[in-house]
Amino acid sequence: MTKDNGYKAWLRPAPPLRSSGKKALVIGAGLAGAASARALAERNWNVIVTERYPHPAGGASGNPQAMLYARLSPFPSPLSRLLLEGYVYSINRLNRMKTGLYQPCGLIQLPVKDGELRYQQQLLACGQFQAILAARTRSELSRLSGIAINRDGIWFPQAGWINPKALVAELLDHPGIQLRERTLVTDLRRTQDGWIAGTPQGEMAAAQVVVVACGHHSCQLQQTAHLPLRSIGGQISMIPATKASSALQTVLCGRGYVAPAVDGQHTLGASFRLRDDWPGCRPQDHRDNLHNLMETAPGLARALELDKLKSHWLTGRTSFRCTTPDYLPVVGPVMDVLRFRDSFSLLAKNARSVIDSQVPWLEGLYINTGHGSRGLTTCLLASDILASQISGEPGPVHEDISAALHPGRFPARALIRQSHPVRQKYPEAAPDRVEL
Repeated sequence: MTKDNGYKAWLRPAPPLRSSGKKALVIGAGLAGAASARALAERNWNVIVTERYPHPAGGASGNPQAMLYARLSPFPSPLSRLLLEGYVYSINRLNRMKTGLYQPCGLIQLPVKDGELRYQQQLLACGQFQAILAARTRSELSRLSGIAINRDGIWFPQAGWINPKALVAELLDHPGIQLRERTLVTDLRRTQDGWIAGTPQGEMAAAQVVVVACGHHSCQLQQTAHLPLRSIGGQISMIPATKASSALQTVLCGRGYVAPAVDGQHTLGASFRLRDDWPGCRPQDHRDNLHNLMETAPGLARALELDKLKSHWLTGRTSFRCTTPDYLPVVGPVMDVLRFRDSFSLLAKNARSVIDSQVPWLEGLYINTGHGSRGLTTCLLASDILASQISGEPGPVHEDISAALHPGRFPARALIRQSHPVRQKYPEAAPDRVEL
């Protein structure tokens, strides 16, 4: 084993499955689960999808509108590359799906603070993204949006919004996919024939592959409990459209986002709740969403007559984003973490130890979660990456992106930090909190 392969062993794809069967179980029928199931079904797998709620998209994928948007960086990083490639991939995929499913109305990103203005200037100056965004003056943005805009910003002409429930339904509409609603998977057990899932109703038949894709609930299974997943609550506000606000033709992003009206209402959001698992809506969160809109687009705030709205009149929805400490999704095979810690314990003494041991993968067990507020941008591409790994095909992205998403990074980091402790912790909030 070479030094590089030994050092990076936990970021490599798992070995091919020994079984020739093509039965898969996907836990979770949100966007990540539905996209995973569809990617496998298109590769001739027979897939059962379980959903704890009475219907698909019962969690974070259940908001009435989701925005396709990439908060890029002028500085190269795995996250920036993933967002760029995921953005382009999602546009291409959505444009090939059912007519009218995706609304490519364009998206305007407005700088609200000086730091945001400097970020946009750097983004434009780097010259990497001319194909997908452009600088526009306030008068040009006012014409594009149909609403008075009071500052210059960035225009994403191919971006837009979609009803995520409709997208999930479209992804699950495949003859190779069976959906089982009101089915909570409580445990997984490996047998000679594959994985058996335990539910309150009894055990489910064995599947050669299991994909855990149930958002922040994913770490409630014993095999995935070591992953540092966390949930961040977000509340949207539904604002009644007025005749003037109905002129809005594009998505606006700044401190929060607002979408064109559907069925007489604008979707406005989203709040950011750390360490708060209360599922209801709060008037204070509605007030925060309204305040953010006033700062982002005062012209639209006037058109909506926000000064006349009372927060306790508003309706909304709270859901929980699943995030990771490094803000990258978790996509790939799952290991036996106790055996890994034992076999690779030298990493705790020397991070560059060359260890001639095989990573103890849990054969056939994979995960796809941690997409945070970027689900529409990253889930479709991540699911193709995952299905390619499971099927032993070349992946759709360079291997360094697959490695950056790999679940094995977290157990390895936990060992390495023992040999080289650092005081710096990940910040509590990702810099792209305005995305859905």
